[in-house]
Amino acid sequence: MARVVSGAGCWEVLLEWIRRTADPGGRVALVTGERIFQRGGAAAALAGEILAGSPGSPHFRVGGEPDDRLVDRMVKAVRRTGGAAAVVSVGGGSALDAGKALAAMLCEEGDTMDFLEGVGTCKPSGRMLPWFAAPTTAGTGSEATTNAVLSRPGLSGFKRSLRHASYRAAGVVLDARLAVGAPALQVAASGMDAFTQLFESWSSRRVPADLEPWLESALVAAYRALPGAVAAAPDGDHKLTGILLEAAFLSGVGLTRAGLGTTHGLAGTIGAVSRAPHGIACARLMGPAIRETLDWLVLHSDEPPAAAALEKCRRLGRKLSSDGGDWWNPFYRMAGWAREFGVPPLGIFRIGRARFERILQAANDRESPAALGRAAWERILHEAIGREAVRGL
Repeated sequence: MARVVSGAGCWEVLLEWIRRTADPGGRVALVTGERIFQRGGAAAALAGEILAGSPGSPHFRVGGEPDDRLVDRMVKAVRRTGGAAAVVSVGGGSALDAGKALAAMLCEEGDTMDFLEGVGTCKPSGRMLPWFAAPTTAGTGSEATTNAVLSRPGLSGFKRSLRHASYRAAGVVLDARLAVGAPALQVAASGMDAFTQLFESWSSRRVPADLEPWLESALVAAYRALPGAVAAAPDGDHKLTGILLEAAFLSGVGLTRAGLGTTHGLAGTIGAVSRAPHGIACARLMGPAIRETLDWLVLHSDEPPAAAALEKCRRLGRKLSSDGGDWWNPFYRMAGWAREFGVPPLGIFRIGRARFERILQAANDRESPAALGRAAWERILHEAIGREAVRGL
C-alpha cells in the first residue's frame, strides 16, 4: 500500500493525491454510499470536492452489498463516457468493494463473474487503475485487503471475491470526521465485524509472528472503544471513532495475512443465501462463535495446539479485564454486545429450513484453532437467528 494517513481532518490529503494522479482535467470515477449527500458532513463535503475537481466524472451510488452485475454496469458507463484516470471510494465496505472491483475490471476484458474465484474461469491479471479509499465506517477493512467481495443473494446464490495480490489501494485516509452521522446500529454492526476479524486473524493457526502483536493491540483498543462509540452515535466521538477506523484497517491486514475463523465461515454463506447485511450477520454470530471456540479449547486442553491457543486467550482476557476479574469475563461481555447494542436477530431475514441447511453444508472453521463441527455450528446459528425464528425451522 502506497500511502495511509490517519487523523481527524486528514481527508483533504486525498484531494491532493487525486490531483497528482489524475492531472488537471483528468476524470475520476467516484463510488459512494447511496445516501452520502443526504447524510451530509465531511463525507458529503469530500465527495462534493472530488466531483467539483473532476467535472463530468461519473458518480456511482451503492445501496446494499454489491454484485458482479453492478460492477459490469459501472465499467460500461465509465468506458462509454471516456474512461477514467483513477477510482475513488468514499463510503462503507460496499462502496469500497465496488470501487476496488471497478478499478480492477476497467483493466480487464470480459464480465466480472468470469474472474470471481470459485465461480469464473479467468485469472485476474492484477492490473488496476489507481484506487483510493476513504472509509466512512469502521468495519470490513476492505481498504487494506486484496480482494473485493461480490454477492448474488438467493437459495442458489453466491458470495465470492475478485482477488489478486496486487489489488491494493494507492492511498487510504482514515478520518474520523467522515464517519460522523452513522446511526448507532451501523456503528455497532461494523465495529463488531472489525472486532471479529481481529479476533479471528489474531487467533488464526497461521497468524504471522510479526503481525500478532499489532492485532492484539488493536483488539484491546477496539474492545475499550466500541461501547463508547456506539453510545456517542450518531454525533460521534472523533477519538473513539479514530481508534475503530485504525482497528478496522488492521483487521483487513489480518484477514489478508492470517485468514479468518468460524464466524466468517458461517457469515459468508449467510450473505450468499439471504439479504442479511454482513455486519449484522457477524455481530449476531460473534458471541456464540467465540464462546463455542473457547469451550472447545478447554475441552481439548490436553492437546498441545489447543492448550497453546487457550493460554493465548487467557492472556488476552486478563489484558482486557480492567477490574482484575476472571479472564473469561471480557469474553462474556463480548457475547452480550449484540443484545446490548440492539442488533436484530438474523431470523428477520427469513432464513428457512432450506437456507439453514445450505449454511450448515457450506460452514467451516477456516483458520480457527478449534475444530467445532456441525453440532456447534447449529448452536451458533440457533442463537444468531433467534429463538422465535428457530421454532419455525
